[in-house]
Amino acid sequence: ACCRLQTKPRFTQSTAAQKQSMLATTAARTSSTCGKSDAATHSQLENIKFKLDSSCLESFKETSFDSKVDRGNYSCSAAIDTASVIKLLCLTWNIGNAEPNEDEISFWLPERGGDFDLIVVGSQESEFDEDASSSSDSDDEGASKGKSGSQAGDSTMSSTLSSMIAKSKKPHSWDLMCQQSLGADWDVVTRISLWQMRLSVYTHKRNSDFIFDVRASSSATGIGGILANKGGLAVSLRFGLTTLCFVSAHLAAHMKKLKQRNDNCQAILQETIGSRAIEQLDISSQFDHIFWLGDLNYRTDVSKQPKVLQSTYGLSKKEAHRVQWELVEKLVSQQDWPALQAACQLRCAQAQGSAFVGFAEGKSNFEPTFKVKREVGTCHDKQRVPSYTDRVLWKSMPAGVGNVMQTALRSVPQVSTSDHKPVIATFDVEHSNPLQSTIQSYLIVRVAALSAQLSTKHSGVYCSFFTNPPGILRANYSSRSLAPRTQEATSADDMNLVWTHKMPTLKFGLRNMEDLSHVCLIIALRVKHHLRSQGILGTVVVPLATCMDRCEVRDAPIIDRMAQVGTINCEFKVTVGMGSGRGPFLHTRNSVEDRFKLFSRVGLTPIQKRDTQCMLM
Repeated sequence: ACCRLQTKPRFTQSTAAQKQSMLATTAARTSSTCGKSDAATHSQLENIKFKLDSSCLESFKETSFDSKVDRGNYSCSAAIDTASVIKLLCLTWNIGNAEPNEDEISFWLPERGGDFDLIVVGSQESEFDEDASSSSDSDDEGASKGKSGSQAGDSTMSSTLSSMIAKSKKPHSWDLMCQQSLGADWDVVTRISLWQMRLSVYTHKRNSDFIFDVRASSSATGIGGILANKGGLAVSLRFGLTTLCFVSAHLAAHMKKLKQRNDNCQAILQETIGSRAIEQLDISSQFDHIFWLGDLNYRTDVSKQPKVLQSTYGLSKKEAHRVQWELVEKLVSQQDWPALQAACQLRCAQAQGSAFVGFAEGKSNFEPTFKVKREVGTCHDKQRVPSYTDRVLWKSMPAGVGNVMQTALRSVPQVSTSDHKPVIATFDVEHSNPLQSTIQSYLIVRVAALSAQLSTKHSGVYCSFFTNPPGILRANYSSRSLAPRTQEATSADDMNLVWTHKMPTLKFGLRNMEDLSHVCLIIALRVKHHLRSQGILGTVVVPLATCMDRCEVRDAPIIDRMAQVGTINCEFKVTVGMGSGRGPFLHTRNSVEDRFKLFSRVGLTPIQKRDTQCMLM
């Protein structure tokens, strides 16, 4: 398969200057909050954060890359071998604010990058020199465009303190260590940082022509939900026809803060708008594959096991901790990995549907990576119960679940400078299938029935439809309506919703049913005038491979930022239509310029200037 991959950064010096001026003003205002009451300070920080997010978002929109390629619309220029796989290495490491030993990098990073195509490095607590301590939010060394290495891209920032706001002009020393180890054959796709958190994406030069549409953003979830001592960094990109997203996070610490960790994840998904390709959807529900790594701080919790409850009854907190530590350390010495994983808070949260729903993770058949003594080997410090805090998870669109194979998951006990051991995960990722789009014929998916059961009450709920890959839905204009509509969902208690008639007909600009098997329909439940951005209550992803004639979807989970908030039932019927289709492909980007170019490419006149999407009212 061949495709033409183009990127065109739209970055201006005036934009950067305005952004820097805004950040300096914000820092001054933040400093002036000192000495006020906690409530007043928090209120002002929230106000500053809102202004900062809004301004940075506008700036980001001006500096983001333009995608010139849809999966079904491309011309031949640069060949990519879709029969091969994308070899990916992900590293997460809490560096512990101590300078790494350069000689130990070789224990996790193969010489000259080995045979990998992409290497993703996420780090936490990575401030260990004077220059780094004054650097901050965004060290975006630029999305490497092809082999030119030109600077582009930007980051959405969410912090407020002056020490986190100044933009670094040079790579961090940790980045330089990694880049030096990789050598001259590797390009930096992008770098982004938020105080002590860093995320870098590297690609071998042989792949530089195939990587485009790079976006980066960040979210601060620390003290008061404002400061950047905790939070997340997100980078999304296209590798050929495959959309990928990488998130590096540092979540709330300590055993008792499980809910806060889950809330941190939701905040990261809510705030990383700059990494979205489809602006209305969070980054966990739109890309072919998303990889989530970092010091997630989920702990090994054996406190509620009957044996532990009995043995710790009446003991002081310190003595109870000692009993739990000894039990976990015994499981470690016995290499009882299943028992340790069964006691992991993250696994329990997944089972309960409160976090990381739909994400996969390999088996951690190695010793817990925290808290360890700063020496070679894995010797756990008695100050904390040994836990798998450092994780790498991933999730794929249903149509591409079998396209990711984890080839290794291991810790690196040879590293001696931190109280965490690094964790490495390697993957083989198959390329997404090219789709043959057309305006001469189309596949019709009729929604025959739709109902939803929510865990909380909402009124005025309606649905919007999106696809993965994006850009293959057609608008169906009738009179002044933008798309087929039904009535607003009706219910007796605002928790059990039913759409009764005027069900939508969705037209896909695809040549054949085989292409439909590679498409997922994304149903987004929305509420008008909702306080949250875009008013999204949750999404359901339906693989259309199951809808070759007529199908029913029963009790499919509705996911809101990785947590389950309800279920949905729906019926679909697929037929084949012919003709011009009365409208263009639906384009999921918000750029008017892009839409006009798309209309021109298919020989149509733009009817509407606003975003097009199928809605179910």
